[in-house]
Amino acid sequence: MSRFIIHFDIAKAKTIDTAYYTSEACYEESKDKIFARNWQLVGDTGKVKEPGSAYPFTLLEGYMNEPLLITKDKEGALHCMSNVCTHRGNLVVYEPCKSN
Repeated sequence: MSRFIIHFDIAKAKTIDTAYYTSEACYEESKDKIFARNWQLVGDTGKVKEPGSAYPFTLLEGYMNEPLLITKDKEGALHCMSNVCTHRGNLVVYEPCKSN
């Protein structure tokens, strides 16, 4: 498969082969190289308005399927963490909630 080549002379420039867009292997490699290593928008701060709030979501559902959790602590700082218990392998929070 040829790679994308930027060339000053537009007549010599090349684009990615069509097979790149239909290849399962390229798709899996792209997920790791593009999405896993870069910042992703996960929502807005309105999901955790009050201290003690928690909002569970799945990062890039259908692509990465990474269960994450956004929380706001008592001081008002936002945190994003895995929503999977490493001991039991279960989700920690199933729906938006607020602790007392």
